[in-house]
Amino acid sequence: MTKRSASSKPAAGQSRRGGARGEATAGSRRANKARHRRRRKRRAVQSALITGTSGEYLGKRPLPRALRQRELVVICGPRYVGKTSVARILAGERARRVDDHGLHQAIIWRVRQQQWSKALRDVSALIIDGPVFLGRRPGAAAMLADLLRQRVEAGLRTVLVEGPVADGSVEILMDAVPPEHRATLTLRFPIEGGRLRYAQRVCEELGLDRSLARGTLALDPWCYTAARQALEALVQARERD
Repeated sequence: MTKRSASSKPAAGQSRRGGARGEATAGSRRANKARHRRRRKRRAVQSALITGTSGEYLGKRPLPRALRQRELVVICGPRYVGKTSVARILAGERARRVDDHGLHQAIIWRVRQQQWSKALRDVSALIIDGPVFLGRRPGAAAMLADLLRQRVEAGLRTVLVEGPVADGSVEILMDAVPPEHRATLTLRFPIEGGRLRYAQRVCEELGLDRSLARGTLALDPWCYTAARQALEALVQARERD
């Protein structure tokens, strides 16, 4: 039997150093994984900024996870872009909707009773449609921010719709809710192809020839309401004739 030379056996110091290096490498891998998880989490929070046309959210296409799961969804965009229609889809058929006038009355009730009504605080889904001028009403803004925080803590769904005047009111309320609990959806009007498809669908609804839809592309400014009204005017003109 051949004896193993003394030089083939690792020294005790070398073994300890090798083990220490292995432990350091494993620790480094764990630290890298933890950093990657934190980065993914930060990206997930930041990625809750979504844009699209109202038609993308009024059909059967699955909604993005953030729009389905976040307690607060903020919808922004120009007038007549379909914000309220999309809000109803996101909040569900049983959602309670409060416009700016109703919100004003609710704030008066809150001041008198020193608490929010259960109809707003505890409803499973709430649409706050069009709050405006909160920058001039810091007291009202603070109370509404408190309402949003209460609903988020209870895990209840709120959809906040930007008003006809983009005066920063929704941004004031957004800041009351941590980013991981909110999502922002910015709606825009479709480009030419999407505008034509929308007008063609309206033509089908009204019993018009689809070729008439192309005339709505000349509208300036273009919006869903203007395109529909132009086509409805054609129907009325035909009936008069």
